[in-house]
Amino acid sequence: MYSLDHMVAEDGKKVYVHKWIPDGKSKGILLISHGISEHGGRYGHFSDFLNAKGYAVYSQDHRAHGLTAGDNLGTDGTQDTFLEIVKDMRLLNHKARNEHENLKVVQFGHSMGSFLSIRYAEAFPETIDALILSGNNGPGGRGSIMAGVAISQALISSKGRDSRGDIINNMMFGKFGGKIKDKRTEFDWISRDSEQVDKYVEDPFCGIVMSNGFYGSMLSNLLKLYSKEELSRIHKDLPILIASGTEDPVGNMGNGPIALAKLLEKTTGSRKLFVRLYKGARHEILNETNRVEVYGDILKFVDMHI
Repeated sequence: MYSLDHMVAEDGKKVYVHKWIPDGKSKGILLISHGISEHGGRYGHFSDFLNAKGYAVYSQDHRAHGLTAGDNLGTDGTQDTFLEIVKDMRLLNHKARNEHENLKVVQFGHSMGSFLSIRYAEAFPETIDALILSGNNGPGGRGSIMAGVAISQALISSKGRDSRGDIINNMMFGKFGGKIKDKRTEFDWISRDSEQVDKYVEDPFCGIVMSNGFYGSMLSNLLKLYSKEELSRIHKDLPILIASGTEDPVGNMGNGPIALAKLLEKTTGSRKLFVRLYKGARHEILNETNRVEVYGDILKFVDMHI
């Protein structure tokens, strides 16, 4: 059953939470961290599926996104929004655990949410029992990220943190549409399912251009995310599933997730690392034409480790 809830962060920010709770007794918890320029309410179909299997699902609208953004869609005004979102994720973890005592927690992150979820696993490793990373781009592209940080800092200095980040947005996403042959829209790279693409295009909370401050915060944190020192904080016994499409331009057509798996194995000594690549699938594997297969694989992983 779906309901809309909220929580109040340390700095007084009201963060909205989408909840899907089974009618019967829950046997585990899955926390969703959504991607950039979308929102937590988009995960209803996937959450209904998990509810039917006995899992409670929580998905917050991150700062500058969805209902949490309010009238300030795309910007938040905090100095380091990325880290503030990670703190919000800790608050959501605490909330879910309080509402479902003695249940294990799976952290699920898609795209930017996968970056946030890696950072969360580094910062609060004792609070999760399994980790799922969808649509991750891997540890490559450091030079481009450094360039993005420099440009965003210059734009913040000249235009302010809340200024619209068109330049960085085009650097990050402009080339993805060109990877798709015979595209109908600029967002065909997210899925082969035209209905799902249309829903994304028509959603007022999706496809937004974030502020220079938001991009600067995210990119700056990406530079630290994959360092040996930070990754070594992730428990080597934490079960991790990395899932992506072979035609996902964000993940360099499947190469990024493979590189991430190799890095995690080398750095953390992970003993329970799984990689699943879906042939032909694009960025949003939960909204792909083969989503029934994807749902089933995620359920198997969750059942195995809850």
